[in-house]
Formats: sequence, C-alpha cells, structure tokens
Amino acid sequence: MKIIATLKDRIENLYIDEKLKPEKLVEYTDGLVKALKFTSVIQAFTLELPRFMPKYNELKHFNAERIKEAYEADLVKQEKERLEEERRGPFQINLDF
Repeated sequence: MKIIATLKDRIENLYIDEKLKPEKLVEYTDGLVKALKFTSVIQAFTLELPRFMPKYNELKHFNAERIKEAYEADLVKQEKERLEEERRGPFQINLDF
C-alpha cells in the first residue's frame, strides 16, 4: 500500500502546477498499478516516473499500457548497454573482428 501511495504522490508532485483533479490522479495511479502489476516493478518505476509520464497537455491520451511498454523497452535497452560494457571490459576494448 505504501508503494502505491508513493506512486500517487509522485504523480501528484509531477503535475503540481496544473492542479490535477483527484479523480484523474486516482485513474492514473490505478491504471499504472494494473499495468505494472508487481510491487517491485511499481517501486522501480516510481523512481523513473518523470521520464515516462506524458506532459500535462497530453494526459487526455493517458495510456498506462503504452507507458509500461516504454518503461520495459528502456529496461531492455539499459540491460543491453550494461552487457556491452561488461563485454568490453575495463579498458573499453572492442573485440569485434
């Protein structure tokens, strides 16, 4: 419950200047919770929230599934980059022949 409350607070803080309606805040939070499903994923997403949430004027097209897909694609990209860094080693040698 605390993780979901944190997500709700972060969404509210992200749009603090726009005076987000309480029912919309609940809609966005619930949508993300249903899309992300697992508390560990919700907690990790909460830290990256500003990178994936739409701008205020784009909220009328809010789609939690699309946000989740963008987040997951970013995680895959980060993992590929991490593996590439690991493969090159500490001296950043590219061993492609």
